Amino acid sequence: MKHELVYGIVFSKHDEKMGPIAVSWVPAEIDEEARNQVSKKSMNLCSGGGCEAMPKGVELITFPALELKGLIKCILLNPAGAPDCPEYATITMLFSDAHDAVFYKYIESFNPEFNEAAKHFQAMYEKDASAEDYASEIENFLARVMELLEELYKAEMPAGGKTAFAMSDQSAPAKRVYRYKVVVIGDPEVGKTSMILRFTENVFRKTYIMSIGVNVTTKIIELGDVQVEFVIWDVAGQSKFDLARRSFYEGASGQLLVFDLTRPVTFENVPKWHRDIALSLKKNISGFVIGNKSDLTSQIAVGKDEIDPCVEGLGLDYIEASALTGKNIQAAFIKLAQSLVPSAKK
Repeated sequence: MKHELVYGIVFSKHDEKMGPIAVSWVPAEIDEEARNQVSKKSMNLCSGGGCEAMPKGVELITFPALELKGLIKCILLNPAGAPDCPEYATITMLFSDAHDAVFYKYIESFNPEFNEAAKHFQAMYEKDASAEDYASEIENFLARVMELLEELYKAEMPAGGKTAFAMSDQSAPAKRVYRYKVVVIGDPEVGKTSMILRFTENVFRKTYIMSIGVNVTTKIIELGDVQVEFVIWDVAGQSKFDLARRSFYEGASGQLLVFDLTRPVTFENVPKWHRDIALSLKKNISGFVIGNKSDLTSQIAVGKDEIDPCVEGLGLDYIEASALTGKNIQAAFIKLAQSLVPSAKK
């Protein structure tokens, strides 16, 4: 496992005069501006609502200006101190958008390592440890994290090579690989997950339980003289995930806006989803509008006379598909790859 998955680790705490500051970090090359941004944003997460509201587990937040994301553990350095004067600290593990699928998928797996590190930092704080001592502990923490990533990587490998890890080693294919993050979005129960499963595993599943608001899967396809690796983000449409959804869009190169041909209201909401992505990314990205459940011919309630002007107004093309039969599912992703790869080659 290469260290390229982890950009760096920053230990921050609140200074009475200077505010949030980075106490220690690895690697040493992380510049001051990045350290300051990480310290301020991570400390705000911890101290925003007082001790009782401080997140207990590992949180994932974004640093758009740095084009990085981070797993953050909040620490109360003086749990026995005055309740009205707590001292907060944070451990932030930084990684790039290119590798975010790994950390979203396995966020719960990192909790034990962060909890152990937090205990060590609390003990070191009580002994008035130096910045060098903290740096040594960060190195130990990084080593444990890399061991965990290695275990997770090996656990994924038997699954036909489909993995959230983007590894670059001597066994890499000779063909050039283009990697794209694709968000699949639409109203609840329009068939997004079944459509993705049909593409990635060639199966159809009629039941699905949404948990954290996003599922991440990968699929590599051959496209002429190159390979295209899709990192597919199945984003929940339920309103309870509104706050988290914006962070799921970040770094996306492609979009598939899915609606149910038998339910007109899901079609009416397609422009809303398109606008949601565009406002979040502050740009338009390649993609298609997908009308799913075309197999239910007798129940179709959305006609071409409605669809054509809508997709034209969005600047996208339309594909009619069926997750049940597999109609146009593979074709949709191939067309998306074809629309993305030429710009990458240039």
